[in-house]
Parts: sequence; structure tokens; C-alpha cells
Amino acid sequence: MDDKANGSQPGGVFTGDTLFIAGCGRFFEGTGDEMNRALSYLGTLPNDTVLYNGHEYTAGNLAFAKSIDRDNKALDKLTDLMNHNSITTGLTTIGDEKEWNVFMRLESEPVQLVIEIRTSLASTFLPMFTIAKLHLRLQRHRKVILWIL
Repeated sequence: MDDKANGSQPGGVFTGDTLFIAGCGRFFEGTGDEMNRALSYLGTLPNDTVLYNGHEYTAGNLAFAKSIDRDNKALDKLTDLMNHNSITTGLTTIGDEKEWNVFMRLESEPVQLVIEIRTSLASTFLPMFTIAKLHLRLQRHRKVILWIL
């Protein structure tokens, strides 16, 4: 969405159940490949595009992202944002997601190390394979947190 009357304002995107702050939705009716294509498309939007996601899962997604990419300094920015805002929807951008969302950084070294891509055949199907395996880790991570609570 763009404000045609005021071109100085960044555009926004309503991502519903596809892209969350530092995470992505479940694959209820789709596949890892379809989710990867959707996230890749969202990644083509201008970096200053404001993100309006459908649910507030930021705390859980941040914990998961830290379990995958603990040295990512962008996650410190998200931690600070969360500490100062009870609702983070509308306060982040596509550019932020490219920095901290592991589902938009499938080829980054931390993600690759966690899912242990080891064969050249896997690299042929890298995005589809990576996002599916990473999402399985997210589901396990959520179950552990629920069990602890």
C-alpha cells in the first residue's frame, strides 16, 4: 500500500499469516517452496516498506532467531524494540526482516550451519529444503517453550 497523496511516506504491506516479525507462518495449505517464493517476493519490496503482520508472535520468533543466529547484532535492535513496545506490528520494515529474519536469510552461514547442508544435491534445492527444515526446528522450539511454561 502506498499513500499516493504523500509520496514521502514509506509504503506498507499487510502480510497476514505469511511473514511475521522475525518469523513466518505455518505451511497449512502450502509447501516450503511456496513459502520461500512468497518471502522472496516480499523481499523485493523497498527496504523502508512498513510491515503489518497478522499476529503478534515477536517474542517467540525472537527467541527462535537467537537460537539460530545468536551473534546477529540486528536481533539486539529487535530486542530493544520489544522491550519498549508491547505491540511491535507496524514498527518494523522489510529491510529489518532481511537483517534478522532467518526465514528471509536462508543462505546465511548461521542458518546453513544449523540445518547442516552438506551435499551439493541439497544446494540445488537449497531454498525449498532449507525453509522446510528450518520451519520444523521452529515447531520443535515452540513445543519446548510451551512445555516449559
